[in-house]
Amino acid sequence: VISLLLFLSVSFRDLACNKLAYASVVLTNVYKPSNKILDTQTLAVFTSWGLAYQFKEANFLLAFEWVLNGLGVTIGIFVVFGLSFWIISFPYTVHHIILRVGIFFARRPWQESATLGLSALALTSDLELPVDIEGQMRLNMWAGPLLGLFSTLFLTAAAIGMLVTLPVKSVETHEEEGRNRMMLVDLVLCSGVILGMFIWFFFDFVEVGFRGLASTVLETKSFSGMQIGTGNATVKLSVLLVFVLAPLMQACLVITRVMGLKLMSADLHRALEEIFMSLNSLDIFALAFFVGFLTGIDGFASSFVNTEFAPLCQATQYVAGLPCIGVNAKTATFGSIGLAIGAACSVGLYIRSSIEFHGLVARPVRRRDVESDGQATAVELQ
Repeated sequence: VISLLLFLSVSFRDLACNKLAYASVVLTNVYKPSNKILDTQTLAVFTSWGLAYQFKEANFLLAFEWVLNGLGVTIGIFVVFGLSFWIISFPYTVHHIILRVGIFFARRPWQESATLGLSALALTSDLELPVDIEGQMRLNMWAGPLLGLFSTLFLTAAAIGMLVTLPVKSVETHEEEGRNRMMLVDLVLCSGVILGMFIWFFFDFVEVGFRGLASTVLETKSFSGMQIGTGNATVKLSVLLVFVLAPLMQACLVITRVMGLKLMSADLHRALEEIFMSLNSLDIFALAFFVGFLTGIDGFASSFVNTEFAPLCQATQYVAGLPCIGVNAKTATFGSIGLAIGAACSVGLYIRSSIEFHGLVARPVRRRDVESDGQATAVELQ
């Protein structure tokens, strides 16, 4: 099963990146009095590599990250997991460390969903046209992101499958003293994850404005995490699963564990905590937002518009001395602070839980015969 999941992960990622369309920019003209759709025009269709090219126009590092976080990370983690699972026999403790580090980086493809969701927000525009017609521009997702989502889920499922098959000590007999010593740290981190996630989700965290000709017809808008993926089911599912549900469930499960609440069997509790801590990618969203979106959306939008509407943009620049479009993206204080707190605590909680579960992994045991009073006795050595 684990081998099948690993192969499906790579296969789906290859199809998503090299065979299928990823997104399209669509302009729909709507007659406002009756809300009737007059016509729909597809302005551009992007593959994964086409999006990478657009990001390159903004920043080469963004294009490199786009390719690395999708195809690069999937293939790299596949090789690491494959070597540790099929070929090289590591001690259980070493195997556990490899899997923990692998899962930490295997979450990077979720940055793709964050980038697409943020870009869709920035490119969502409603243009007021003559005779009560409104032009609605949207960034729509195709099959590529959906297969990318399944690819990342398969990769994570394979890693979790390998984790839960490692022999462990009884969770019930885990050392109480060590748990109590770190209880306050765990509770603070869990509180930070829950508080930060809710602030980001319900309050505005980004403000998008425009420059050039676009500023005369488009207003500055602010968005909360709740609005990401609106109209795009694949992105919305990704956002709710790994940026909202997973952080919340991981924090709640850690709280019940450190408080000693017995709501379910210890093995089931550990399995659920493993799943949600492996899916929690709030820190990945923060990385995509602070490092990628804020610095790259201007170049992405400008490159797309100047390419698709080249004659109009050249005429505008010549006559009015204005570019067609420029995008000013900046943080909205309250929501972005919540995102930063939630992301930092998510990383801390991942490290804390990894250390906690590492203490449960069975250590290798060696046997040696010791002669006492003429009789050989087998002694176990840790």
